Amino acid sequence: ISSSAAPLCTRCTASAKRCSFISGRPKKSEISSQVALPPTWAKRAVVYQIFPDRFARSNHEYTPPAWAQPRDWDQHPEGRGKFVSKEWFGGDLWGVADHLDHLAELGVDVIYTTPFFPAESTHRYDASSFEHVDPLLGGDAALGPSQSR
Repeated sequence: ISSSAAPLCTRCTASAKRCSFISGRPKKSEISSQVALPPTWAKRAVVYQIFPDRFARSNHEYTPPAWAQPRDWDQHPEGRGKFVSKEWFGGDLWGVADHLDHLAELGVDVIYTTPFFPAESTHRYDASSFEHVDPLLGGDAALGPSQSR
């Protein structure tokens, strides 16, 4: 072996420039074997994200809390300003359940909701607890399998 030849890795016998053990860069074959692949059904699934407060209202009545800025259902969100995260339109999980047939007709396989935990905003990314469904969205009963309307 000439002195100008690149050294070989003793683990994979590749040249030092190509060896992932020496360079710290994994080979493509190593990456694909380390990354969990999505399940087969997910590759063709239609995922629909729902923001419960704006998706649909049910016939349940709720009293808006002090932090909320109640809005009429037909109004557009402000889009900017200090009350944007407090605009409360009154949609709930019962309303989502009432429209599952429509989502199925659209071919939806997976529903992904924004957070539905108690919070002082309608986006609920500031949840105060992760143990219960926000009462403004129907509470725990609205999420359970034995929904009684």
